[in-house]
Amino acid sequence: MAIDKSGGYWYGGSSDDIKEFLVEYSEGTAGKLKEVKCGNCL
Repeated sequence: MAIDKSGGYWYGGSSDDIKEFLVEYSEGTAGKLKEVKCGNCL
């Protein structure tokens, strides 16, 4: 799902949207991104 930018805030539908947001926010300079999970979620 793409990030919804239609309102005053940006919304995503899943954690996959965080990467899209960070890349756009950093104007393409975001480094390597890694998903992090807590010990209970592994």
